[in-house]
Amino acid sequence: MRERIGDISDLRRQVPYDLRCPVDWNPTGQAVVATYIADFVFVDSKGLTHVQDCKGGSATKTQVYMLKKRWLAIQSNIEIEEI
Repeated sequence: MRERIGDISDLRRQVPYDLRCPVDWNPTGQAVVATYIADFVFVDSKGLTHVQDCKGGSATKTQVYMLKKRWLAIQSNIEIEEI
């Protein structure tokens, strides 16, 4: 609905983000170690991209999720918004 009224644009679901680490053996200098999949990604009316993850409570914030959240922030300067 927010996209239809023009509040947001480019709404996407289940968007994968590769989580990488530096390696010597790969010509690119990086290897994909894991993937974080965002529930929603969209662009707001100011042009800012939002990455959102639906969380129902503290029980859904597993250690793996918390690691991927921190990794994405360090690697790509992307802060996951929990909704």
